[in-house]
Amino acid sequence: MKFSTKFLLITLNSCLLLGGCTSVAPVELADPVAEKVEPASIEEKTSSASKPPLPIEYPVASFEDDSLYHLLVAEVAGYRRDYDTALEKYVEMADLTRDAGVAARATRLANYLKRNDMALKAAQIWSEAEPLNIDAHRHAADQLMRAGDLEAAIYHMEAVRNLGGLANFDIFAYRAASLDQESRSALLDAITNLLERRPDDEQLLFSKAVLLEQGGEFEGTLEIVNQLLKDQRMATKENTQLVALKANVLKSLHLSLIHI
Repeated sequence: MKFSTKFLLITLNSCLLLGGCTSVAPVELADPVAEKVEPASIEEKTSSASKPPLPIEYPVASFEDDSLYHLLVAEVAGYRRDYDTALEKYVEMADLTRDAGVAARATRLANYLKRNDMALKAAQIWSEAEPLNIDAHRHAADQLMRAGDLEAAIYHMEAVRNLGGLANFDIFAYRAASLDQESRSALLDAITNLLERRPDDEQLLFSKAVLLEQGGEFEGTLEIVNQLLKDQRMATKENTQLVALKANVLKSLHLSLIHI
């Protein structure tokens, strides 16, 4: 037998009102799973509110009766503010049902609780189940960057751009400093491939310049930096970064000549 998410919510509300499903009285839900996020600032903007916003409505989906039971357990745990239990059940059901709404709920709750491992798993399920959802790809990109898999994160960041969202490709340059040479080379290859499709993307060009500089390829870095500095569309802050990068490259080239 299958049940819809609408039936799930009606059943849960009835249980709460009648007192037959839980021993606690109906209270206003402090629901962290509806927390909104921005693309390159998730780790700086975790909500500090004691009562996060109410849940987002998702399209009706059908669930088997066993799945419905576990989702009810998750919902009741959320009402009781037992968020660890709720998260465990949401992630389990997201993996089992591959439902976009459940995966989104699991992702946001995991992000709120700073459970990055579960947030990554749920976000990847969400983006697979709902490939046209910008938020799903933003979450997946951010969690993959936290995990150090920048090459995989690029795929989701490009999806954000293709869907009309703001993709901060330059963040890859700053995250690359902590990578080993093999991972940095893989990231450089991925960005170079992206540039074949987006040759005028300033953020991608800047990221490539930084990666080349980190790899000791100073002449290639200088060529890209000079190209970007000629572009009057670059913002003042970005111009400052480019000037600083150029100064570092020129200093490195000078030192290299001295050692020769």
